[in-house]
Amino acid sequence: MNDQTQKQTIQHQRECNQSGIAQAEACGSLGREDAARFQNRLRDLDNLLNELTGLHEELLEVLQRKLVAMRQNGVDAIHECVAREGELAGRIADREGLRRRLIVLIGRDLGINEDEARHLSIRRLASRVDEQQKMKLLVAGERLSALLKEIAKVNAVVGEFAGRMLEHYRAVFGQITQGIVQPPVYARDGDRPPSAAAQVIDAVG
Repeated sequence: MNDQTQKQTIQHQRECNQSGIAQAEACGSLGREDAARFQNRLRDLDNLLNELTGLHEELLEVLQRKLVAMRQNGVDAIHECVAREGELAGRIADREGLRRRLIVLIGRDLGINEDEARHLSIRRLASRVDEQQKMKLLVAGERLSALLKEIAKVNAVVGEFAGRMLEHYRAVFGQITQGIVQPPVYARDGDRPPSAAAQVIDAVG
C-alpha cells in the first residue's frame, strides 16, 4: 500500500468514525465522549457476534460428527463429541451473557430503559445506528440466526436417533434380564436351567 492510498484509507476511517459519533450524539443525545464509547460498544458487539458465530459453527460440526458416530455405534467418538459439545456450550453461555450485558449498555446509550433493552433485537438495534455499523450488525446477526436454525435441525435428528437407540437398548436389556425376574423353573432331573442373562454372559465369554 503506497502512502497516498494509506492516507486515503485513514481519512475514510476517520470520517466513518466521526459519522458514527455524530449519529450516536443525534440518537441518544450523547456528549462526544459518550458517543465515542457508544461506538466502541458497537464494535465490541460486532466482534462478539462474530465470535459467537465461530463457536456455533464448531458446535454444528461437533453435532454432525456425533450423529455420524451414533449411526456407526462409535462409542469412543460419541464420548469425545459429547465432551467437546459441553465445552463449547459453556463458552457460548459465557459469551452470550456478555452479549446480553453489552446490549443493555448500548440500549441505555440510546435512551432505552433496561427492561426493554434486555429484549432488544439485533435488527431493531441496527435501525438505530449509522449505515456502516447497521450493515455489519445485520450481516453478523443473520449469519448467527441461520446457524442457530441449522443447529436446531441437527439437534432434533440427534435427539430422535438417541431416542431410538435408547429404546433398542431397553429392549435388548429387557431380553437379557427377563430370565432373572421369572420364578425359578426346574428340569426333570431337579437342576435349574441357566437364566437368559447367564446364557448371554456365557455366549460373550
